[in-house]
Amino acid sequence: MKKFFKIFISKRFILVLTFLINLALFFTITYFLDSFIYSAISIFATIIAVIILINSEEQLVYKFMWLFLIAIFPLFGTVLYLYLKRCRATLKKRKQFSSIRSDTNKYICENDDVLDEMKTLNSGQQNLAKYLINTTNMQVYKNTNVYYLKNGEEYFEFLIKDLKNAEKFILLEYYIIEHGKIWDQILEVLKEKTKNGVEVKILYDDFGCMDKISRKYFKSLNEYNIETVLFNRCISTINKYSQFRDHRKLCVIDGKVGYVGGINLADEYANITTKFGYWKDTGVKLEGDAVWSLILLFSKNWRLEGKQFDLEKYKVNSSVQNNSFVQPFGSGPLYIEPIARNNYINMISGAKKYVYITTPYLLLDTTTIDALSIAAKSGVDVRIVMPGIPDKKFVWYLGRSYYKELVNAGVKIYEFTPGFIHSKMVLVDDITACVGTINFDFRSLYLHFENAVMVYNDKEVLNVKDDIIEVIGKSKEVTKEDIKRRKWYEKLVANILRFFAPLM
Repeated sequence: MKKFFKIFISKRFILVLTFLINLALFFTITYFLDSFIYSAISIFATIIAVIILINSEEQLVYKFMWLFLIAIFPLFGTVLYLYLKRCRATLKKRKQFSSIRSDTNKYICENDDVLDEMKTLNSGQQNLAKYLINTTNMQVYKNTNVYYLKNGEEYFEFLIKDLKNAEKFILLEYYIIEHGKIWDQILEVLKEKTKNGVEVKILYDDFGCMDKISRKYFKSLNEYNIETVLFNRCISTINKYSQFRDHRKLCVIDGKVGYVGGINLADEYANITTKFGYWKDTGVKLEGDAVWSLILLFSKNWRLEGKQFDLEKYKVNSSVQNNSFVQPFGSGPLYIEPIARNNYINMISGAKKYVYITTPYLLLDTTTIDALSIAAKSGVDVRIVMPGIPDKKFVWYLGRSYYKELVNAGVKIYEFTPGFIHSKMVLVDDITACVGTINFDFRSLYLHFENAVMVYNDKEVLNVKDDIIEVIGKSKEVTKEDIKRRKWYEKLVANILRFFAPLM
């Protein structure tokens, strides 16, 4: 009973309930409309919506989903689509984001010499880097040390040690922060640091932290001179912008050290709690010039919440010297195109020998399916590692619905037997690795603010490879026979859910 009571009083339940009440009010109003008026409005609005939808730049899978909703619920589907299409909150934020990007670009130094040097080593890598530069203005850096962290335990060991050594400032941006041993350790360090004059800023996502840590608790951290900002407050009205969550996980210490990866500040990421078996996650520690890009990313989302951020104050000179190429970048729904998805497709399409992918969720659009299939049919060794124990079963079943066409195309799919794999990585040909927060699903690729780091021609790329091969060794390969043996109702539910994958 206590469990059910907690669900009924949770913020998420109240949010969903209020949303359903909004829907009920809409249907009630339309019910009492005169049938002729209702039909006339429905037909007129539907024609307009379908014309706009067909001529829009939406992905094909989104168009099919909306056409289905409009066909089943003509007036409701039409009104919802047109409202979300012209959502004032979204348009306002896009203008604000554009202004912030313009201001931030003044602090970016173009590294044409680095790009030219990349081309002498690998023109394909230069093309990958150029795409991210042209769409996000995130530059490629040399003089940056890269340390691959193969699990949460290692990540937090390094992170807490570096936090203790902070002298000037600490910037934390995480989707989830949750009460527990990990957060207690980090908070004690942050309190001690602020006593010694270190500036601490925390940017957290409202939905990600909902029912984990209260807004009131975050506000109370101001007592310790820890400045906290809530990203995109959840509201109960229908609003497209409310879907745009800050799914990033990054930390910057003194402008010299930075962390990226799939790891949130919670105990399960360090395997202190093991609800879904062993939690496999990964991260990257950066030292040197490329850390500046993480500060720029943090500043943009901080300013999106109306807070001031003086970039001049956080600029430091690095003493690191090496010949690796490193490119942190961010993506999000306020850019004009799906940068994260396009970057993944660029990596897959440019592979000559192999592509290894780890992801907790697999919800793909047709373009990504085609890229994976074409690579496999062209002789590239394409492997995808998925969880063996899922955290969200219905999303897992939905992900499995893609197995048949991928395996038939020659893609090898594995399920991580010991537990849940949460790491989000793409590795290509021993020379390029992408490690970050970006899942192979619609929310990460289209709706969320994400971040990752591209690592080119660095020894740590081979460490990523060794780790993925070790993970594959602990995983079960999914065969055509396994797919045939799936229960009929699992396939049926998965195929029905697949139609609504863009909403998952």
